[in-house]
Amino acid sequence: MDRNLNIHQQKRILIVAPHPDDESIGCGGLLALYGKQCDILLLTDGSKGHASDFAGDEGELVKIREQELKNAAELAEVQEVHMLRIPDGDLFSHYNVVKKIDIRSYDYVFVPNRREAHEDHRVSYRMLKKLKKEQRAKAILVEYEVWTPLVEPTCFLDISEVIDRKRRLIEQHESQIGDIDYASKGVGLSCYRGIHINVDYAEAYYIEKQRGIVKHISSRIPKAWKRKIKRVLKKS
Repeated sequence: MDRNLNIHQQKRILIVAPHPDDESIGCGGLLALYGKQCDILLLTDGSKGHASDFAGDEGELVKIREQELKNAAELAEVQEVHMLRIPDGDLFSHYNVVKKIDIRSYDYVFVPNRREAHEDHRVSYRMLKKLKKEQRAKAILVEYEVWTPLVEPTCFLDISEVIDRKRRLIEQHESQIGDIDYASKGVGLSCYRGIHINVDYAEAYYIEKQRGIVKHISSRIPKAWKRKIKRVLKKS
C-alpha cells in the first residue's frame, strides 16, 4: 500500500491555521513543495500567543503575527491568505463566521487533527468537517499535527529536499520562537516521521476512510453472502 501523499500539480489546497505559525509547523514542507497551489485560512487573531515581550499588548501582537504570517506566505509563494480575526481562544463560539468561507473550489483542506492538545485546534477540525458536509464540498479533509502527534497517520509527505525551507517558514514567526524554539522542534518531529517511509524528513497526515467507498464495496457483495456474514457475526 502506497503511504506517500502525492498531490497533482492542478489540485487546489487550503491550509487552515487556527493561529499564525500552525501552518508552518504542521505543513511547512507541504507549503515549500506546493505553495503555489495553496491558500491559507487563518481563523483567530493569535492574540494569546507565546510572546513574553508583548505581555499586556495584545493589539500590537496581533499586528505583528499577521505580518509574520504574510511573510511566511510570501516565502512559500502562497496564492491568497484569508484572515477571519476571531478572538484567540474563543473559536468555538464563532462558527457563524467560519461558515461564510466557501471551500467548494478546493481539492484538499488541511486542518489540525481532531486530538490536538489545543482546544482551538480541535474546534477547527470539527468546524471544517461540519462545513464540508454542509457545503457538500468535494475536498478531501486532511489532518495534520502541531501540538499532538497523530497516533495512526495514513500518509506521509517526503520533505527531505525542502527541510531548510520548512525551518525558514517557521522562523518567519519571530515573535513566537523567542520563548519556544518551534523551528527545531518542528524539524525534529519531521526527522522522526521520516522513519515511517525511510527518508530523512517527512510530514505525517491522516485521511479518514471515505464511507462512500465502503458503501460501494458493500453494494457489490451478493445478498446471500451478506446473510451468511450476519449469521457468523451473531454466533461470535
